[in-house]
Amino acid sequence: MDDPQLRRRIREKLATGQLPRKPPAKVWAGTATRKMCVACEAVIEESDIEIEMELGPGETFYLHRRCHEVWSEERACIA
Repeated sequence: MDDPQLRRRIREKLATGQLPRKPPAKVWAGTATRKMCVACEAVIEESDIEIEMELGPGETFYLHRRCHEVWSEERACIA
């Protein structure tokens, strides 16, 4: 997915509440465990960096590193 498409998708998910607008309580980065990226909906392959965000109990999101960067930028624009 190219950058403009990713940004559109993330903006839509922020608008509909599928992605959080508030900053996470905790963030970890590490080797991917083949979870689904909540932003682009693709598997985070083992060769990628996986970002795990915890917003609160039971609220954990997984993103590719680039998806996390774009989410952070787009969230800051509407916050």
